[in-house]
Amino acid sequence: LVTRTLAAFEHVDFTIRSLFGGSTPAGVESAVIKNADGIIGLELFGSTDTSSNSYLSGILLTDDTAVDIYYPHVVSGVSWWTGISAYNPADTLTTLDITTFDQGGNILGVTNLGLEGHEKFIGTAESLGFPGEAAWFSIHADAPVTGFELFGTNNGNQLGGYAGVGIQKT
Repeated sequence: LVTRTLAAFEHVDFTIRSLFGGSTPAGVESAVIKNADGIIGLELFGSTDTSSNSYLSGILLTDDTAVDIYYPHVVSGVSWWTGISAYNPADTLTTLDITTFDQGGNILGVTNLGLEGHEKFIGTAESLGFPGEAAWFSIHADAPVTGFELFGTNNGNQLGGYAGVGIQKT
């Protein structure tokens, strides 16, 4: 547990690593920010000075959840990759139905996955075994979840992050 206090109109930026004295403890994979009414947050994904990558992107941190999340684009291959994340903020198990679609909106396949309370699901289109012709996908959950999508170049020079909650149309 790490506690931070912000004064009215104060701006603070930090890395997760800096919250723990310079090194992230083993096993830390996600975080929940509580008692944060009125706080605006942004999660940034970026390269480090010691990596061979050169990118920075981010997504707005919200408490928005939905039972249907749309991920409007999938790309994987020689130049680009698609990163996928979903998180179950509840205390109980929820089932995810992950449906892939081709460019014309035809269903390519459905995968079911159980996600325990406070558990995250993370992977790439390739590691999740999406068909090569998958153009987009959706997640339907038994209970509200949240999620986002990252697009990156395999050469480490470009990255973009997009929240999946709140997309209302395919």
